[in-house]
Amino acid sequence: MNLQRLRIFNLWRNVNHVSARFSHPHKPNFIQSTALTKTKYFLGLTDKLRYSNITLRISGENLFIICAEYPVFEDFVQHLKLPDTFQTWFSLTTLHIWMCYALWEDMKRRVRAFKILTKSHKQIKVFRGQYFGNMVGYDEALLSCLDSHLASALWSNIWFCCPTTTFQEIEILIKYVRKQLEHLEKIPSDVFLEHGTPTFLPLMQDEIDVSLAKERVRYCLTFPEHLK
Repeated sequence: MNLQRLRIFNLWRNVNHVSARFSHPHKPNFIQSTALTKTKYFLGLTDKLRYSNITLRISGENLFIICAEYPVFEDFVQHLKLPDTFQTWFSLTTLHIWMCYALWEDMKRRVRAFKILTKSHKQIKVFRGQYFGNMVGYDEALLSCLDSHLASALWSNIWFCCPTTTFQEIEILIKYVRKQLEHLEKIPSDVFLEHGTPTFLPLMQDEIDVSLAKERVRYCLTFPEHLK
């Protein structure tokens, strides 16, 4: 009987010990942000951020408008035999950016500007699907390091598998992508993060034209307000 009582007492004591452990709130495994900390991060006053959120937001908007308007659209239409349509602009813009969520804020205004007035929200969803599908295709092609994979992705995303597309036209765009990636890699990160104003090489040239580059950047940053 005494042995049974002892066992019950030990069981009760162990249960109380476990309950006491879990009755106290545990400290979180992360540092909770205070209002002061959030303000410091927003203004970029901490050692962990080189630029404030305001600066990054502005540079992000600049980066998107540069990707959308810096490349000379007419050159692509002329040399690649692409139709002069909103879809072509979208496909080329998608090619010049990997991730830019400002695209979806800008899309509604551009849809109205291009007189696409019917079911704009539905069309935005279609373009959203195209955007992410294109990104996956380009990523896979670049990771493969094979021009044949990149050619397939470009033919599918830019020409929509048009049977009349020539290999010479696809080759022009393959070379453009390759030289562009090499060019962008040489640009300091501050140009992207602080200003959002990278430059692009011309479609048919391998060297940057400084005067043309300045002109294109100026054009992009003074783009009509109703399209921004």
